[in-house]
Amino acid sequence: MGAFQSPSAHHAVHSGIGANGAGEATLLYVLTGTLPGTEGKIIFDVHDVTHESDHKRLRCGVARPFQVTTLSANLSVREKPAATSCCRPC
Repeated sequence: MGAFQSPSAHHAVHSGIGANGAGEATLLYVLTGTLPGTEGKIIFDVHDVTHESDHKRLRCGVARPFQVTTLSANLSVREKPAATSCCRPC
């Protein structure tokens, strides 16, 4: 994958879409630390999170949704992304 840079927007929620097998899930796994990247760096805000654990990335605001809807059945569509962005000490 070539360089990827998201436009800077404070408290923004981004998503990726593409055809089946295009690599959207793999990109999310690498960004969130579920899979290690093979080269390059992951910079979030001004912090290099390339080698940070997934829970440290979450504290910085890097999160991914899960398709298991029962984990947050009592939350609205608007509340679910907000639940993953609770604190950002990075």
